[in-house]
Amino acid sequence: HVLRARSDAILVGRGTLQADAPGLDVRLPGLEDRSPPRVLLSATAVPGDGWTRIASPQDVGAVAGNWLLVEGGMATAAAFLAADLVDTLVIYQAPIVIGGGMTLGDIGLADLSAAHGRWRLADSRLLGSDRLSIYRRVRE
Repeated sequence: HVLRARSDAILVGRGTLQADAPGLDVRLPGLEDRSPPRVLLSATAVPGDGWTRIASPQDVGAVAGNWLLVEGGMATAAAFLAADLVDTLVIYQAPIVIGGGMTLGDIGLADLSAAHGRWRLADSRLLGSDRLSIYRRVRE
């Protein structure tokens, strides 16, 4: 919720919107008014009131502000990674895997060597039994 409160906008994909109907609001006492505008990534879906729609990650310039929190879904995350529009990865990982695990699909890297030197671990800590890892994009 702190990440949401610091963001200029928050984005999910169509799958997350349909499956979860997320409010994407800030629910921290005293910071409820910091809930960021909601953005939907979809070429075809028509979002409800209070939402802005962009058709592709490349359209992110139409979203006001400098800090967009991409919070929804593996396909959405992969699309932004493949477009090289991600500066920070914030990963919360539980100590168990349910179902098929996590896979992102095509993220725009042809081979493993293209990934080396691309991300730097900035922070890693345990939060109870979960792990928080924060990676920063290395830009030349």
